[in-house]
Amino acid sequence: MFSIYMDGQDKTNQIIDWELVLKRDEISVKVRFHSGKTFEKPLHLCQITPKKELKANLLLRENGIYEMVEKVTEYGNKYIACSSLTDSKKIVAESAKVKLFVQSDLKKERIFSYFNDVIEARIELGKAKDRPMLESLKRQMDQITPCKETALHAYCYGENKSREGLKHYIFPFGLNESQMRAVENAFSSQISIIEGPPGTGKTQTILNIIANILITKKSVAIVSNNNFAVENVYEKMAKYDLDYLIAKLGSKDNRINFFKNLPSKPQEEDSLTKIDVNEIDLILEKLKDRLVIQNKVAKLKSEISELRIEKEYLNKWHKENPLMNFIDIKNYRMSLSKISDLLVYINSLEKRRISLKERVRFVSYTHLDVYKRQI
Repeated sequence: MFSIYMDGQDKTNQIIDWELVLKRDEISVKVRFHSGKTFEKPLHLCQITPKKELKANLLLRENGIYEMVEKVTEYGNKYIACSSLTDSKKIVAESAKVKLFVQSDLKKERIFSYFNDVIEARIELGKAKDRPMLESLKRQMDQITPCKETALHAYCYGENKSREGLKHYIFPFGLNESQMRAVENAFSSQISIIEGPPGTGKTQTILNIIANILITKKSVAIVSNNNFAVENVYEKMAKYDLDYLIAKLGSKDNRINFFKNLPSKPQEEDSLTKIDVNEIDLILEKLKDRLVIQNKVAKLKSEISELRIEKEYLNKWHKENPLMNFIDIKNYRMSLSKISDLLVYINSLEKRRISLKERVRFVSYTHLDVYKRQI
């Protein structure tokens, strides 16, 4: 529930909707009456309840950009009004479309301070030709937003917090069980590491992560310490005619070339079939079950293969040691765990005399008899 007074008069029951409007850095209240007519009044001449002063100084918009703010007030549980610390301009936004945070002490943290000290030392002691680049890097360090929700904060403090993952996922570039888990983990953690030797599907996993970011109408930076890794992702996207989604930046030449030759969006084909997201979810659930079974089958096949190899070595060893008698434990229907315990116990008795007490205990436990190895 809310109430709106304009010039001291209660307009709550006369209106069907209201909004905060920002024009020329001035905030007004715009109301819509049942007749369809609208009316505006400066915010300072209106009274909206509930009104809450919020203890927050960081604002996160839907585009993923953080902004340092002050004097944050929420009106009617619907709109946020505040001022930017960067340029003192006023900001108005719907409460549901922004998130508010309190600044962290990131810039006082020892790892961040170490990076800062290194840059300052390199500016002071480095070559003159490198100074402009280092000073630019220092300015960027100073402009970093100190927020607990960022990956940088998680890295510096060694705290990888869990986040709420996506409601729906897509995997247009194919998947296996580990790749599916990697994509889901990427959205449920501040920092996610995907590693493996060449040919294990890391690039495929990255492409699926990019696809899920794009369908949520967000942007993603693909960076690397070498151009080959970034180019590899670009080529894979281009293979599916999705390279128009990528801005190849980085060096000055790349930026100039990109804006000179902006890629055009391909025309949508009429034959494309729209699929309901809930249908995709159902397919993924079935696929998850099949992938789990597939992995179990692969694991069992691997274990069988290892056992066959062990059996070959065992038969070979037995041929070389013909005086050793084997006990056929199949006739005793023992569990695998009991067989394992039996083998360990027999191995411990192999090179010493077996006492009558040990023999009785062994027989009562396994229902087998133990005879000393023939010499």
